[in-house]
Amino acid sequence: MKELNSRIDEEESDYEFIGRKYILDDDEIPFEVRMKYILKAYRKDQDKWARFYIEAKKVQENASETKRKLKEARVRIMQLEQDLKRCKQSKSQSAILESRMVSSLLSENKLSDFKSIIEKQNDYINVLQELLFKNNVAYPPNKIKI
Repeated sequence: MKELNSRIDEEESDYEFIGRKYILDDDEIPFEVRMKYILKAYRKDQDKWARFYIEAKKVQENASETKRKLKEARVRIMQLEQDLKRCKQSKSQSAILESRMVSSLLSENKLSDFKSIIEKQNDYINVLQELLFKNNVAYPPNKIKI
């Protein structure tokens, strides 16, 4: 086991040496080659930034659409609140009108009851006056008629 570990360590050290051996300093790399890789990396970064920009625009459009929907929802909520307020007012007004209608119907009913009572009393008074007239008892005629 120790031998295996020592072998692995030796192989890793060989790879490090080989890796360092093939890494060149900036001075050893020709300018054209360095520029080629720099331009390649720059173009790659430009492509990434273009994709990020497109994604950002999509997110921004989605956000503006969401804001528009939210604004429409708020306007609709305000309209519904106003409709609810109007409904409550009309409901209270209809309750008031209904109570007035019932009270007017009751008053008309009472008035008709009073009129019928007055008519019956007038008929009774007329009958009594006729009885008094038949028996020759002086009594002034009824002057009040309703």
